Amino acid sequence: MNIQYFDFLTADTHFNHFNMLTKEDARSSFTSVEEMNEEMIAKWNQYIGRKDIVIHLGDLGFINQSRPGKELENVLSRLKGNKKLIPGNHDSKEVLYSAKQAGFEILKPLEIIRVNRKELYLCHYPIEVGGSSKRFSIHGHIHSTPSNQWNQINVGVEAPDTPIFGKPFSNEDIHRIVHERIYS
Repeated sequence: MNIQYFDFLTADTHFNHFNMLTKEDARSSFTSVEEMNEEMIAKWNQYIGRKDIVIHLGDLGFINQSRPGKELENVLSRLKGNKKLIPGNHDSKEVLYSAKQAGFEILKPLEIIRVNRKELYLCHYPIEVGGSSKRFSIHGHIHSTPSNQWNQINVGVEAPDTPIFGKPFSNEDIHRIVHERIYS
């Protein structure tokens, strides 16, 4: 599928992933996976409308014996929007199946959107796209770590450019960040 537009981008939600409670400072205040899930669901649904196109750039959720696929599917089914997923390194076949059952469209590992004479490379991982001010890598994977290159934008739920944990990045947020990075 050739993606031409998005309303929101996000990454690295890791729904149902207990280990995230201790790996990221932004999540350390949660006392349970359920509390973390509920906060991210609330933020997602606060900003994303039923018809909005939202692209998740990977590491959507976690499945194991204590957290089966149906449980993840129930969480994902509560998320609003026209949901699309670019798989991340933690998105197993079982996670992808649960995502499809919850209404996510599974995309290729790399999608390129061309807008305003710019190319936005959407991928789970930060990628080198050269030094051009016309190409930007939009990614997750590195959580609260800043991106290495000026033209890489981390859209994870605890990314340095987000002022609120769990708040998805709007199309306007991305264009503002691109503009600031080119002209600052």
